[in-house]
Amino acid sequence: MHDTTSSAVPLGLSTKEAEARLRTFGDNTIYQKKRLRPLIEFVNKFKSPLLIMLMIAATISFFIPGQRISGALILLMVFLSAILDYVNTHKSEKVAEALVARVASTATVFRDGKKQEVSFANLVPGDIIELQSGDVIPADGRVLSADDFFVNQSALTGESFPVEKQQVETSPSLLREGETLPLSDETAVFMGTSVVT
Repeated sequence: MHDTTSSAVPLGLSTKEAEARLRTFGDNTIYQKKRLRPLIEFVNKFKSPLLIMLMIAATISFFIPGQRISGALILLMVFLSAILDYVNTHKSEKVAEALVARVASTATVFRDGKKQEVSFANLVPGDIIELQSGDVIPADGRVLSADDFFVNQSALTGESFPVEKQQVETSPSLLREGETLPLSDETAVFMGTSVVT
């Protein structure tokens, strides 16, 4: 994706082409957590070593005369612990999903010759993105036009100082699948880094 600060407004992709590329390449997301079925998620709560030891102790106590009530109480406690853990985990996941939905980030792209706000997930290869100070870079890409363009890459490289980026000299082509941009490339910007100036 690119920083465009020149006076000429780039055309960017057409809406139709962007939709076609979104179908071809998929969403601009790094990771989507697979949701387990509720029953499997609940059974996984019993994988805790402490709960396994308690269940073994409860099973053994069933075979000791006069200890059946203790064994039943231990099993009841284990079962209640798993239920509470499952309910709390489920609630916190719902709250986290709602929070992510509320702070969904957008980027300014050029589509059909006009600036538009587009969700990060709907960015596609070939989009021309306008970046300003403080913006998070929403996808890997090349700089088409820039003036004193500095990026904070510390999340990727550990560098404490911003890195200056230069515009590419020739028209960049789309990256092929599996191809990566090297971190040392001074014409490349990377998802998750941020614009300093």
